[in-house]
Amino acid sequence: MREDHEQHGRTDIRIRWRDLVAGVAVVVVVIAGSYVAASTLPSDRGGVFALVATGVATIVLAALTAVLLQLNVNTIAEMRRATEATRSAAEATKAAALATEREAVATEASTRTLRDQLEREWRPILVIDHIPLLRLAEEAGEHQVEVELRNLGRGPAVNVLICVMHEKKEEVWRSTLIHVAAGGKVEVKLRRSDDPRNDMFNRDPPQSRIAILCEDQSGSWHRFSRNDPVPDSYRGMVDRMDSWVEFYATRLNSLPPHLPRG
Repeated sequence: MREDHEQHGRTDIRIRWRDLVAGVAVVVVVIAGSYVAASTLPSDRGGVFALVATGVATIVLAALTAVLLQLNVNTIAEMRRATEATRSAAEATKAAALATEREAVATEASTRTLRDQLEREWRPILVIDHIPLLRLAEEAGEHQVEVELRNLGRGPAVNVLICVMHEKKEEVWRSTLIHVAAGGKVEVKLRRSDDPRNDMFNRDPPQSRIAILCEDQSGSWHRFSRNDPVPDSYRGMVDRMDSWVEFYATRLNSLPPHLPRG
């Protein structure tokens, strides 16, 4: 209804402008005709006639000028209403965009929360029953030791890598890549590595001597330390890439999860 009224108002303004232009044209024609007619009359009558015609035309022009001023006022008011409508539409669009952004953020947070819950539900939990003393194995001339790896979680652990630090030396004994099913256990052999890297361990005091690295079925990477059931995890670029992530990537010959490839 309001739009119809505004449209009708704009139509009236256009019609009145047209009438104004026609009125001005009529006045000009009347004045010109008056002077032409006055030129054909005797001098005593022609001057009076022209004077009267000029007066009438002046009055009509004054009236038309008043109408023109009113039209200008209406036009300015119409422009202000249009500007206000545009501003209101812009504010409504901005509010809608902000609402959409808040909804997207909330949806992303909900999705991440759901994913974390599912991951915790089906994440492997890796522990070692007994950590041998590498110093004693070395003194006995043994070149490898054996540990029992258990998966206490409900999800499989893929590409498991066990690393144990020597008690007295800056050297690491580690396993090959293995897999262990949910609820399963495997015997794993550890051998001394010639690789000098030892940045896969948790350095927070007290420094860990053990690091169990693995992938889960969703592709996330985990590091279990000190038989802690809660691992350090890396799911993508939103997580901090610690040194153990870089080390594990070199062992898998693969980029970390959710990083661009190629």
